[in-house]
Amino acid sequence: MTRKPKGPNRSRKTSKASKKHRTTQPPTPLDLVRVDRELDSLTPAFAHWFEETVGSPAEQSLPVLGIVRNALSMIHEVSGFCYATSFSAESIGAVIKLAEEYGMPEPLLEVLLEGMHLYADFLSETGRWTGTPEDYDEVHALLSSTDDGVESDDELPAVSMQEVEKHLPRFSSGEELAVLSQVSIIQRTEQLLLWLGESKEATSTGALRLKDIQSAAHCVGVKARGLQNTKRENTLPGLEEHRQTGGGITVRSMHEVPILNAIWATLTGIGYLTLGSATVRPGHAVQNWFLGTDEQKVTARRNFLTAYVRVCVLGEEMWSPVQPLISASQIAVLLKGVTPDPVPLAFFQDEDGPGTEDIFMAMARPHLVKRLQHLADVGILEPGPMCRVVPAAAASIAAAFPDGFDQMMHEVGEPVL
Repeated sequence: MTRKPKGPNRSRKTSKASKKHRTTQPPTPLDLVRVDRELDSLTPAFAHWFEETVGSPAEQSLPVLGIVRNALSMIHEVSGFCYATSFSAESIGAVIKLAEEYGMPEPLLEVLLEGMHLYADFLSETGRWTGTPEDYDEVHALLSSTDDGVESDDELPAVSMQEVEKHLPRFSSGEELAVLSQVSIIQRTEQLLLWLGESKEATSTGALRLKDIQSAAHCVGVKARGLQNTKRENTLPGLEEHRQTGGGITVRSMHEVPILNAIWATLTGIGYLTLGSATVRPGHAVQNWFLGTDEQKVTARRNFLTAYVRVCVLGEEMWSPVQPLISASQIAVLLKGVTPDPVPLAFFQDEDGPGTEDIFMAMARPHLVKRLQHLADVGILEPGPMCRVVPAAAASIAAAFPDGFDQMMHEVGEPVL
C-alpha cells in the first residue's frame, strides 16, 4: 500500500519559505572564493618564508594569513574586487578609513597593517607580486609609515637613552660582582651550571633528557619531573601534560618548564652551553663565570643577564596579535625602571585604568602583568608596587635595548598603553 504524503500544500509552502530565506543570504563573492583558494595554495611558501625571514616557527604564520584574509575582504568591501597577489596603496588607505568607521581599536588596526606589510614583502621577495613595481613601492611606503603607530594619551611615556644612561649606577668590579651574585636568576643559573658539570646527556634537539629534568628544575627553583619518572596512567592523549603531583608538575619536555627553558635558551644563545649530537657541555666562557678575575666574572654574569632579559621580552615562542604590543610595553617599563620615575604595576592592574575600554588592550594587560611579575620573581625588578629595576640589572637593561625606546618600537611595535 502506497503511503500518501501528508500536507502537500504545507510542504510546498515550506519550500517556498526556505527558498525565500535563502535568497536573503547572499553567496560569497566569487572574487573572495578565488582569493581564499589562492591564499591556501600560498600557505606553504609563506610559512617557509616567514620562518626564514621573521625567524619564528612556521606555524605562527597562520594567524598572519588570517589577518591578510580579513584585510583582503575589507578591500573587496570598499572596492568591489580584490586579488591575492596585488593591491594598491589607495586600497590600503580605504581599509584604514573603513576600519576607523567600524571603530576598530588602533592597536588591532596596527596589527592588521603589520600583517599586510609582511604579506606584501613576501609577495615581492619571492617574485609572486603581480602588480607593478610602482604599486609595491607605494604600498611599502604607506605601510612603513604606519609602523610609527598612533599617539595616544594612554601610552606609556617614552624615555631617552641619555636619561637611562645618566641614572646607571656606578660600581667597582668587586661591588658589581657582589650585587650581581644576589640576583635570583643569577643564583639559579649558577646552580644549573654547577649541576651540569663537564657534560650531561641531551636529546637530538638539544634539550635535557626526561630523567634529568627533575634535577635541573630543582636548580632553578621549580618542582617538575619528566613523565618517565612517574607511573604512567591510562589517560586520554594529551591529558597527562602538566599533571600536578606531590613532586610538582609532570612534563613531557624540558621546554614545558618555562624558567628552565628560558635559562637554557639564553645559555645556548650566547655560547655558554655547547650542544653536541648527544651531549651538552659548558662553553669556554663559563670558565670566566667561576674562575675568572672579578672583572671577567662581572662580564660573564652581565652578558647572561642582558641576554636573559631579551629572551623574556622578545623570545615568545608563539606569535599572537598582542605579542608585539606586550613586548614594546615591557621595554618601556624596563627603561623607565632604571630612572627615578618608574611605572607603578597598578597602572596595568587597574580595571578602570587607561585603555581598558579597548578590548584588544584588555587582552594584553594580563600577559604584561604576568611578565613583569616574573621579572620581579627572578630579581630583575624590585619587589613592591613600582616596576623599578634593581641596581645590579640596570646596566644589562641598557645593554639589552641599546637603541632605546623609539628604535625598539620598529622591532616589536607600539606599547599597549
